[in-house]
Amino acid sequence: MKVLPSGLVKSRGELNGRPAILLWWKEGPHDSSQLWVDATTYLPIRSIAHQEGGMIGGPTFHTTIVTDYDILAPTPDNLARLHPPVPPGFPRVAHAEPTGS
Repeated sequence: MKVLPSGLVKSRGELNGRPAILLWWKEGPHDSSQLWVDATTYLPIRSIAHQEGGMIGGPTFHTTIVTDYDILAPTPDNLARLHPPVPPGFPRVAHAEPTGS
């Protein structure tokens, strides 16, 4: 385990039998997040967010949100999904300029 100057904790281990790196950080006195990434590709495997809170004198709550990631293989069919067809009537532009200030 290694604690970085930012307070981020980095550790190596396994998740579901895969070599993984765990990144863990605090987001306040009671909240924290974890991100598990593949040790070879650095692609996300799982994220976990823990939250705790409540009103003074009232009930408290504890929430844990777990998200598992499945990364599709870069097959020709999956890569083709990155370029969806433009519906008829929509103009094609090479580069759209940002609007506003």
